[in-house]
Amino acid sequence: MELDDAVDEYTTFVGTPSYETSVRTMFSRAGPFLKDRRVTTVGDITVRDCREFAKELKRCVDEGEIAKSTSVTYYESFRAWLSFCVRDEMIDENPAAKRRAEEPLPEPNQETTQQFWDREDREAILDAVDDQAADAMDEIDSNGWAPSFRNRSLTYVLSYTGSRITETVASSRDEERNGIRWTDVDLDEGAIRVFGKNREYEAMQLPSPAAAVLDEYRQIVEPASDQWPVFPSGSPPHLYTEAHQQLADRGLDEADREELLEGRDIYEVFREETLIPPSLTGSGFRYGFWHDFVDEYGLHIDGERPKFHAARRGLGDELYRENPRLAQSALRHNDLRTTHKSYSHIQASETAEEVEEMMDADDPRGFLQDDEGDSHL
Repeated sequence: MELDDAVDEYTTFVGTPSYETSVRTMFSRAGPFLKDRRVTTVGDITVRDCREFAKELKRCVDEGEIAKSTSVTYYESFRAWLSFCVRDEMIDENPAAKRRAEEPLPEPNQETTQQFWDREDREAILDAVDDQAADAMDEIDSNGWAPSFRNRSLTYVLSYTGSRITETVASSRDEERNGIRWTDVDLDEGAIRVFGKNREYEAMQLPSPAAAVLDEYRQIVEPASDQWPVFPSGSPPHLYTEAHQQLADRGLDEADREELLEGRDIYEVFREETLIPPSLTGSGFRYGFWHDFVDEYGLHIDGERPKFHAARRGLGDELYRENPRLAQSALRHNDLRTTHKSYSHIQASETAEEVEEMMDADDPRGFLQDDEGDSHL
């Protein structure tokens, strides 16, 4: 049975609207993931597919896209769906229930060390993308393709806005996340309209350093339409597939499409034929640029590559120390309690200092050193 049909069967059987919503939210991630692995029917799903899906959920947790508890809930819904498929005799056994399939999932109560970009990290990363862009002035072509300036602009946006990567570029796992368009950007007012984590559109602040870089980038690429993505894909297969699809939608047959595309720069085609290029994806940015970039410039944080969501955490940390409500606004938390919970370590540290000051206590006597500072050990 086709994947979508099997999900429909399951949600019809379950019956409760809230659980149906939960299952379909899960499948909005699992469905595209499985299809990317050329899985089209329930019977095609293997233990390896389930294990890779668990790894993908773990990656989403590490990048801050979802909470650990959410990843476990998604996998439990995924496993329950396949158990239903077994009972309905669509498949013989549940591959998601195998221990090796579930192994990569994070434990809900497992302690993890969260990465932050502090100010020094952020400045080093921005200096590096500035240097790379300065060395790439000759890559700018007349059709508006300037990958180093695109990468620089996206890095500035992540650094200064606290945006999630899935709010700024497309996600291959979520069809509703298509990346921000130029029509979403208001450089004069310093704001960007993004599709937020809560699946509603929100206004996100755009501080002047990021706005200035975006403004310069826009002058370089001169988008043919405000509907162009701010951060377009640079993948030739992705671009040619999208061009073929949009031309086919206009009624051109395959021969006419091939003739129109033959020997032409792909961005020239998008510009002159008034097509809309596809957006860069998070994985495209990560594997097509970020990993090599941070390795080349030695920009690791505690031995690891900088994670995109760590830019958001770092900005929040810096703002929270000055003004918790400003951090709440910048991070677009609906409730200040969410902000307090995210940065409780700061609250605890500041509370300790205040308690010490109020108690006016002397430092305790130490026993590991003598009066001259020599160790007794």
